[in-house]
Amino acid sequence: MDFLVTPGSPDSVDEFVYKLEEMLKKGDQLKITIKKFEHKTSSQRSLVHIWFRVFAAHKWNCKMSDLNSKQRKRIKNDFKRMAYAQNHWDFILEPVTDVFTGQQGRELRSIEEYDKGELFMFMEWMQSYAATEGVVLEARGEFKQLKEQTNA
Repeated sequence: MDFLVTPGSPDSVDEFVYKLEEMLKKGDQLKITIKKFEHKTSSQRSLVHIWFRVFAAHKWNCKMSDLNSKQRKRIKNDFKRMAYAQNHWDFILEPVTDVFTGQQGRELRSIEEYDKGELFMFMEWMQSYAATEGVVLEARGEFKQLKEQTNA
């Protein structure tokens, strides 16, 4: 039995704890291995970039191929900002120090730096948000498999 437990999904944590407690009460002998989610693969990374273009084309009412680099960058940054504002996920921001003034602050991290679990959480949120805007972001590949494991 495998569980995908993500802090951003309380249901996944509750389900894991419930199942564990249930098995312990029965006196079942268990072998538990806990592994940190490995880094994302190109499949998940590629899909999130397609989703950015799909959503941007919807917002700007154009074809995906007509989006310019500024629009693609804007939609990525706006999604990350909104995800942080709604969820306060620390992985979205990284600390930075101004080279000249020494002033410290935070800025948006690149999607490329998210680990597999972080990217999965972000994509689940993005898919849900897009649906509220009438945009269907299709789950495919590794993301679809992870989603199925989480919802099983």
